[in-house]
Amino acid sequence: MVPDFVENAPQEQDIRYMVLEEQNNLDFLNANITQLQGVLDALTKRRAQSIARIDKLKAKLAPHQKIPPEILAKIFTHCVNSEIVELRFPNRCSLPWTLGHICSRWRQVALAEPLLWRHI
Repeated sequence: MVPDFVENAPQEQDIRYMVLEEQNNLDFLNANITQLQGVLDALTKRRAQSIARIDKLKAKLAPHQKIPPEILAKIFTHCVNSEIVELRFPNRCSLPWTLGHICSRWRQVALAEPLLWRHI
C-alpha cells in the first residue's frame, strides 16, 4: 500500500524504489507490446495474402473458366452482333473493351477474336 504522504526519509526511499520497479515493469510491458504489434502486423499481412490467393483459386473453379476459348469467342461475337446488346451498349465498339475488363482470360479471348473489333 502506498501512503498518502511521506513521513520520513526511509519511507521516501521505499517509494522511490516502488516507482523504479513500476517504471521497469512499464518498460517491459511496452517492449512486449511493440514486439507483439510487429507479430500482429506480419500475421495481418500474411492473412491478406492468403485471402487473395483463395480468391484467385476460387475464380479458377468458376464454371465460365471451363468454356473453351473458341466457344467463348463465339459467345462474344454473338453479343457484339446482338440487337439486345445494342440497347445496353449503343456504342458497340465499347463492348470488346468491356469484355476484356472481366478477367485476364476474357481479355485474351477478346483481343484474339478479330470479329469483335470490326465495329471500331
